[in-house]
Amino acid sequence: MFAHPSRADLDNWAALGNPDWSFDSLAPFFRKFETYHPPSASTAEAYAATKLDPALRGTDGPIHVSYCDSDVAWIASIWPETCTNAGLPPARDPRSGSAVGGFNQLTMSDPETKTRSYSASAFLWPNRDRPNLTVLTGAVVKAITWEKSEGQLPRASGAQFEVSGREYTVTASRDVILSCGAIKSPQVLELSGVGSRELLQRHGIEVVVDNPYVGENLHDHVLYGPGWVSLRFSYLPTTSMHPID
Repeated sequence: MFAHPSRADLDNWAALGNPDWSFDSLAPFFRKFETYHPPSASTAEAYAATKLDPALRGTDGPIHVSYCDSDVAWIASIWPETCTNAGLPPARDPRSGSAVGGFNQLTMSDPETKTRSYSASAFLWPNRDRPNLTVLTGAVVKAITWEKSEGQLPRASGAQFEVSGREYTVTASRDVILSCGAIKSPQVLELSGVGSRELLQRHGIEVVVDNPYVGENLHDHVLYGPGWVSLRFSYLPTTSMHPID
């Protein structure tokens, strides 16, 4: 599934002091990493996806995005209409900045090869032989290391990690990218001294940045798949009923 953030969510990041993370700032990068494969007229109708705007999407990126025309289920066409009948606003192309309403998500798949398109196939495999790329599996990050200067905010300088029972420290020459998901990323930050002062001190962790919002306000993503069972009975002259299908 290929989901998009809403304009409000990204613009809220910018309002918190991250101007390069607004919806408009990130829009060119959304187009850069994808190749959008427009569906046929029949597939677009089946997925209720006639409002997708090709002008908002990329044409030559490494991630292939499409609708699978061989896996159209009956619920795909009635789901958006049902949401509209329930009072939700009519869905627009999510790339427009509005991810509200009932719509069918695109999939990250190459319609020509019928294969999954994702970070490994798009970025890792084509570059795995580069001399400046090292992928280390089975490693557990312990903490981020910091470069501290008087009167300035701490700057990430590297990371401490453990692999095969030994601990290592690696120093970055440019940037440190923390990308461990919604649960592990705040955990690593807290282990590195970024989080609620009260929580960090309780566990004996030196406070680098006192930010009580790290690791808080996590919401589960509820997914509900409805199902039905239909039985047809034959009524016989006896008092019993027998299902026939």
